[in-house]
Amino acid sequence: MAKTANVAVLDDDPEQAARSLELEEASGVPATAIFGDVDTFERQHKAAMGSSIIADNVHIADYLNSHPMAPRLSHDDLGQLDEASRAMSNMEESPGFRNGWMMTLLPNPS
Repeated sequence: MAKTANVAVLDDDPEQAARSLELEEASGVPATAIFGDVDTFERQHKAAMGSSIIADNVHIADYLNSHPMAPRLSHDDLGQLDEASRAMSNMEESPGFRNGWMMTLLPNPS
């Protein structure tokens, strides 16, 4: 059985198989379903992840709408931008931020 399985996959690309396994872990879709067209699946998965991030983060949506080149420049960094903007939002909401030392770094709103 193992010999037959090995012969059946001699022409398969091991790198595509590895990428299928990575995408399976990230998406929950079985690697065997992904392997048939890894590039298309990866493109669709990235598009879905990006759409989800944009829908859930108004700051990123505003940024992407700010200039026609913004999506071209940042489409592959949406995950990192999401993490950074959420961290900054959490920092702004912390009790010491508005009255603490950070206020000395920000322009006076009045």
